[in-house]
Amino acid sequence: MPHTDDLDLRRLTDTVAELRAISAPPGGEGAAAARVRRELEGLGLTVREEPASEPSGESGILRVALDGGSGGDPVLLCARLGDGGETGAALLLAVAHRARTAGLAGPVELLFTVADAGGAPDGRVLVPADLAEPAAAYAFEHPGPVGELVGAAPTGYRISAEFIGRAPAHNGLTAVPAPDEAHRAVVAAARAVAAMPHGRIDEETTADVASIAGADERDDRCLVVATARSLSEAHAEAVIAEMVDHCYDAANEPECACDVDISV
Repeated sequence: MPHTDDLDLRRLTDTVAELRAISAPPGGEGAAAARVRRELEGLGLTVREEPASEPSGESGILRVALDGGSGGDPVLLCARLGDGGETGAALLLAVAHRARTAGLAGPVELLFTVADAGGAPDGRVLVPADLAEPAAAYAFEHPGPVGELVGAAPTGYRISAEFIGRAPAHNGLTAVPAPDEAHRAVVAAARAVAAMPHGRIDEETTADVASIAGADERDDRCLVVATARSLSEAHAEAVIAEMVDHCYDAANEPECACDVDISV
């Protein structure tokens, strides 16, 4: 395949800017999809629109097959429309243009995920349920420069720990916790968070507390959400296990003993 020239780069830059203008604010994914479809069909390509393999509101897929010279299993290229995926979508359009002008070394399948205003689930690029196993697959999701390769993705865990204090007593009008039992859940949550690992653990691993939310003064509850990520699956598991242990330890301390409901 010929190298990308200045005209290709200018076209790519202009397309990114146009798609970003169409899809912003959130909710313009449908208009961006219509723009992409017009360009693909203008190249004489057949565009199939179908739902994704996972239900996600209005999420769906634009699917385009590009014939190459050598046959075999296709290479799969994926990008999202909207939610910051415009650079990848523009790059896929550039591949479609190159297929028409210079040809491709082998078959390629383009997938444009079209999400609703909420975006694709967990930021994933969705694929059709009937898609055959590709020879290789690339998702253009990295926010860095076009052409930068990401060789690994981290394993991520998220815990949600709800600390639940004892039900408060009632004075006939409002719920009033006993003085020695007030805000046990909040205190336990604070101690758990203080004991948790934070920030960069090593060159491959990070941990953070995403949020701490307490209920009002009549309801002794506190919710802690924390995450751990690592290029090493074992390290991510170890860090999240340590965070879970700190939650149970804090809930079992006598001065702030309470229940804790944890999901990972």
